[in-house]
Amino acid sequence: MHRDDDLVHNHLKEIEEGCEDKDDAHKCEEVATRGVAGAMEETITKYTMHCKDTDSWSLWAVHPAVDNFVKVHEEEIEEDLHEKIHEAMNATGSGLSVDEMIKIVCSDAAAKTVESTDLIHEHLDEIQDTCKNETDDVAVKTCEDDKLAGIDAQEDNISSFYTEHCVEHVDEDLKGKDKKTLKLIHEAADKFETDHTDEIKDELHAAIHRGMEEGKAGAKKALEIVCTHEVEKQVEKTGLIHEHLEELEESCSDKDDIAQCEIDGATNIIKAKDDIISHFIEHCSDASSWTLWAIHPAVDNFAKVHDDEMTEFLHKEVHKAMGEEGLESVTAAFLVPRSPFTRAPALPLGAAGALLVMAFAGMAAILGAARLARQRTLLVMDYQHQDEALLPEE
Repeated sequence: MHRDDDLVHNHLKEIEEGCEDKDDAHKCEEVATRGVAGAMEETITKYTMHCKDTDSWSLWAVHPAVDNFVKVHEEEIEEDLHEKIHEAMNATGSGLSVDEMIKIVCSDAAAKTVESTDLIHEHLDEIQDTCKNETDDVAVKTCEDDKLAGIDAQEDNISSFYTEHCVEHVDEDLKGKDKKTLKLIHEAADKFETDHTDEIKDELHAAIHRGMEEGKAGAKKALEIVCTHEVEKQVEKTGLIHEHLEELEESCSDKDDIAQCEIDGATNIIKAKDDIISHFIEHCSDASSWTLWAIHPAVDNFAKVHDDEMTEFLHKEVHKAMGEEGLESVTAAFLVPRSPFTRAPALPLGAAGALLVMAFAGMAAILGAARLARQRTLLVMDYQHQDEALLPEE
């Protein structure tokens, strides 16, 4: 192991010493050594499969992987959104009314305010720290998934409530106006954002804690939920919707039907935002679609998160293999915490690649020293065979 590269070596020495007094010392050594080699292969296979199955990842692995995904795609998200917005501004035929446009603009205002708090991201750390103390890995995963589902549902509730509340305020502000123009609607929605930012933050915070207490996991996986929140946050962070709604106000001013131009433009701009969010959530939730820029640091982090766990698993399997030959180890298999002390940094690295290949490479790197020890041992065994062949027959 890269943090305990004497693990296998030390146990091979114990096999040498333990087999000395056996009737068939050579057979004892061969069987026990092959058992150790099998333990290493089993460990690599187990954690390679775990690594490539993102549905099985705990938040310790999911959270930094998604953070890195969004960082890697930050410019792409903004560029694609910008392009889609400009296409949307020239589109026509939404078939919606002014009142429906108000609700759409308000939904954007509520989403922007909710995402600006960054409370979801902060509470992912809290979930990790809370759930790591559960009794076993299954309980940890269940704890995390329940709390994530609760947060996800509560954020949707808060966004929906404040969308409707925004509509009420905009309608009130527009009372007595001759026309409900996009400029007036946009200004009223911006005012709602400013006036309700602190309230929304407080309500969201309380709702998040309710969700963490009452949530139950549903169909959405942890990776999809975390991807959803991080992608939405990144899209809202661009500020492009606000800028282009203002641009639309100007560009529609010389149209024959100003009202319809504004309705179509505003509706299509916000639909473009929703489409971009959906696209990148789907991309983020499907690790098989990631490039190496996203895969490599995610797998590095997975290996770091599971470093102690892999060492413990390997240690126990080695002891099991030795025990089958009646050999006892002087070193007891040690217990280690499931959660990491630190997370691997999310550093962009390379070009396109496959998660399975990177998973195997990560596991093999962790177990590389052990594999080398195995190779050396088998080589020694071959030499032993050769030596025996040269001995004179009695």
